[in-house]
Amino acid sequence: EGVDIEASSEHEYNIGWTQADEWVEYSIQVMSAGVYRADLRFAAASDKSYFHLEIDRANLTGTVEIPVTGGWQTWTTVTLPYLYLSEGRKMLRFHAESAGFNINYLNFTLLEATQLPQIKLTAPQDDDRFQLGESIALSADASDPDGYIRQVEFFANSKKIGQAVSIPYTISWIPDKIDQYELYARAVDNVGAFALSDTLTIGIKFPSFDDGPFFSAEHGFYTTPFDLQIDGGTSGTVIQYTLDGSDPLNSQNALRAISPAQIRVDPASSTNRGNTPAFVVRAVTMAGAVQKSRVRTQTYIFTGRVRAQRRPANWPESGINGQNLRYDISTEVVNDAQYKTLIEPALKDIPTLSMATDMANLFDPLIGIYVNALQDGIDWERPASLELINADGTQGFQVDAGVRIRGGWSRNAYFPKHAFRWFFREQYGYAKLKYPLFGDEGGEEFDKMDLRCSQNYSWHSEGSPLNTENRDVFSRDLQREMGQPYTRSRYYHLYINGLYWGLYETQERSEAAYAATYLGGDPEDYDVVKVDAGPGRPYNIEATDGNLDGWRQVWDACQRGFTSDQEYFKLEGRAVDGSPDLLGQPLVDIDNLIDYMLVILHTG
Repeated sequence: EGVDIEASSEHEYNIGWTQADEWVEYSIQVMSAGVYRADLRFAAASDKSYFHLEIDRANLTGTVEIPVTGGWQTWTTVTLPYLYLSEGRKMLRFHAESAGFNINYLNFTLLEATQLPQIKLTAPQDDDRFQLGESIALSADASDPDGYIRQVEFFANSKKIGQAVSIPYTISWIPDKIDQYELYARAVDNVGAFALSDTLTIGIKFPSFDDGPFFSAEHGFYTTPFDLQIDGGTSGTVIQYTLDGSDPLNSQNALRAISPAQIRVDPASSTNRGNTPAFVVRAVTMAGAVQKSRVRTQTYIFTGRVRAQRRPANWPESGINGQNLRYDISTEVVNDAQYKTLIEPALKDIPTLSMATDMANLFDPLIGIYVNALQDGIDWERPASLELINADGTQGFQVDAGVRIRGGWSRNAYFPKHAFRWFFREQYGYAKLKYPLFGDEGGEEFDKMDLRCSQNYSWHSEGSPLNTENRDVFSRDLQREMGQPYTRSRYYHLYINGLYWGLYETQERSEAAYAATYLGGDPEDYDVVKVDAGPGRPYNIEATDGNLDGWRQVWDACQRGFTSDQEYFKLEGRAVDGSPDLLGQPLVDIDNLIDYMLVILHTG
């Protein structure tokens, strides 16, 4: 793409109309190694913007803020005073991290010729693994050939985590979450010149816990109240538990009892819980203030109480951030002569999913994902428990995972029913969900899973009398019957913190891991392209795996048009006469596209 320039009130021309992740690159010759000052001239009419500089594709400056100047030709200088450049030919890249500014020039001035300090990260070792909560010692050797080391800084995933100003250059660090961390150190000398160590990677894993706690009754369907016993497995341990779906490790509503704890499971009780048709118990074994086990969650469902469900007293009223919330079961349905005897059996006709999480994770005005449903990304992922409960008594599962809101237009607040996306990560205790969700039809391990529901044509969409609960699954299954790739689905009833939430369906995510599972190869072999759109957002095409190179070839071919058979055959990777071409690159599977469009047209 060309560089957008315009006439400038200073120095003839400036670059304008900048967009996030655009860049301009220059080949430069650094005549003398040393510390330089960079001066950059900017204009930003209304919003703060951000950029960074790179030398030979390595980030030289980190993120730098561009202040608001009040006009597109109102200029200010941003100065970066201490940048070390080594001698020789370099590629200098200016990288825009956000849109909305003009740049007039950038200029480098040598402040002092100097040699670069030297640094090596000596601990930990590459590929070391530590448990969450473990203190990690980071050490480095550093020296300077023409001065002295002023300080050594340590970084994890580009975030500074500490520094040392004297030998030995050592710090202690306790990571706050399970993750992979790239570590490096930076030595800064007496004139401000700096050097970076090589990067190493460590892993933080889920802590090793005792087995338990042990529940005397497994999750499932029940008709009468009963006494539940929770055993910590070791004499004198404490059972810390909740009955409202919140995490017992940090909930203000957590209760404590010496093991074994005795709990009356009665859905009619509203003590320490909402009056919900399912009774959720979450428990962890403690020794004083020390966690000794994982948090375990079990849900006991009393389907006979679903028909009388009303908003529990401890649940929020509708209207948080404008979000429409509906809790009550329709008496028009459950009392209808045609349906009233079918309600309870229907609640066991398909499997059930039970989700448990802190109420604030869903409904807090500032951090709740359900009442901020237009937000997305990992910042809007919340921890939760997910259980699969089968009415026939076959084994399900209970797993801790991350949950987000998914969807496009259905994220709007007037939709009372939102869809979910589940993420299975080691930071929650399980790197993958290992369960054959689709039986012999599909895979047995999943990184993530969608839980979607009928939206635009459904009872909760602006009072629509229509319901297309079957259309999406029918369409996907029809692709299967036509011998084409498809994503698998199953229907479920969903309960949230014991409250019946409605009918949902799982759907595989058609991403790179999906392709590797069903089409072969590795995830890195695939490009996955989707639309990033939604209320108030532009209609953007993006690659969630791989890149857009192949997609753009198809797009460009379609824009040129197919005025000859040769152009069409090229799209299929065929020779000019339509015969197979071993050297051709097929860009579109035409038969697959035809079958896909037949499904779309047939289902309307």
